[in-house]
Amino acid sequence: DAATAERLKAEVKAAMDAVLAKHKVPFLLTCSATDLLRDDKGELIGVVMASRAGRQAVLGKVTVDATDRGHLARAAGAKPATA
Repeated sequence: DAATAERLKAEVKAAMDAVLAKHKVPFLLTCSATDLLRDDKGELIGVVMASRAGRQAVLGKVTVDATDRGHLARAAGAKPATA
C-alpha cells in the first residue's frame, strides 16, 4: 500500500544518508539535477543542480542517481534493469 511504500522510501533514504555520512562523502539535499555535464569524449563528468539558492555545476568521478525513478540515469544512457 501507499503508506508502506512511503515508509520504505524513507528508510532507504535514511540508510543511504547514514552510509554517505559515515564515509564522509559529500552529498546535496533538496535540489534537482537539471542537466548532465560531459567531457569532450562524451563521458559523464557531473550534473547541473538547481535549488532555492540557484544553479550550480557539480563535477565528480562518480554520479549517483538516487531518485525513485532514475530519470538522470536514463538521460545519461543507463538501461533500466529487468526482473
